[in-house]
Amino acid sequence: MKPTLVYKVNKADLLALYDKHKNMERLGRLIAENLYLTVTRRLDSFLHDNPENRYQELVHRNSKLLQEVPQYMLASYLGVKPETLSRIRTRK
Repeated sequence: MKPTLVYKVNKADLLALYDKHKNMERLGRLIAENLYLTVTRRLDSFLHDNPENRYQELVHRNSKLLQEVPQYMLASYLGVKPETLSRIRTRK
């Protein structure tokens, strides 16, 4: 959807970086913790929230994203069909 630059680091190089720079080890741990929290919140949302609540949370977190991503992708991210997302949007 947009040009993106992705850096890839193999595990051996990452572990060597952690050994050489303890602050990098801490940064890696903080990034891993943040990712864990993000994934668990998303899973919890799928288990306990209805699609409208998931949509509202997405609007709250990043409303600009809603204009940049096609509706079918947003629907997939929310775990609903595009038609359902369309109905949710018209109610809001």
